[in-house]
Amino acid sequence: MSDQKVRQIAVSQIERNPEQPRTDFPESYIEELATSIKRHGLLQPIIVRPMPHKIGEAGRYMIVGGECRWLAHQKLGWEHIKSIVDTTTDEQNLPLRAIIENVQRRNLSPMEEAHAFGKLMQNGMTVADVVREMGFKSRNRVQDRLNLLTLILDAQAMVAEGTLCPSMACELGRLEAKDQAKILKLIKAGKLRTAEEVRDAVAAILEEHRLDEEGDPDDSQTRPERVKPEATPEADEDDSQLAKIQAANAELSSIDIEALCDEEGAQQVADALSVIRNTVARLERAAKRQIARQAIDDAA
Repeated sequence: MSDQKVRQIAVSQIERNPEQPRTDFPESYIEELATSIKRHGLLQPIIVRPMPHKIGEAGRYMIVGGECRWLAHQKLGWEHIKSIVDTTTDEQNLPLRAIIENVQRRNLSPMEEAHAFGKLMQNGMTVADVVREMGFKSRNRVQDRLNLLTLILDAQAMVAEGTLCPSMACELGRLEAKDQAKILKLIKAGKLRTAEEVRDAVAAILEEHRLDEEGDPDDSQTRPERVKPEATPEADEDDSQLAKIQAANAELSSIDIEALCDEEGAQQVADALSVIRNTVARLERAAKRQIARQAIDDAA
């Protein structure tokens, strides 16, 4: 249990927790915190726990919560800091308490959370355990963060820097390392700008792998490599198909719903449009995957 009495402990007797999940403390934030503490004092003591005595040293303490406040005291040159001593002897829960404090304060980046949750999993916890201990409502946050650990190092660095958003990174994590590198190249080149575009590119690669694995039961030969389209009669046919789509759109746009006097007629149109909408959505997804596939081929 914790000794709730606030003590003044020497800053030099305190050490950071090596299991602390947060590794990046912006200097500007520490400076702002130091200015606030100097003006208003330390409103919330840090929490520390006793450490086994080292040879030739008096009692020392490890931070359980409040490393930023401790760093701010160092910057101010103050010799002592208000502390509450946690005398809990449960070593296994020490990293968990550090993670809980930081996540609840929203101080961790997605990549820092990923490493923190991964460390808990290495210590024998399950995803369900982490969700319960952290008080999350679903498994998604924990699972999404853990998926970031499957990224290649270049992608992990971009997530840590904030140049690759977690939603894109989660899609990227569905691929093997060499395929991740292909998609990452397109992201860096600005050819894939949104999570939806990345999702389409990932789906195109996964579909390609699926077709490679299934093969053609009537043909033992490898499927020929795709080539860039050239001006052919087939291309003219594609233009004709596009013209048909445009004509169909114009015809649909000319329908006067108000002219349908009875409710049954309006319902039939609504049902028909629902079918059309689903078809258009499917065609749109297929077209986007084809665009993504072509971008991947061009970058290869």
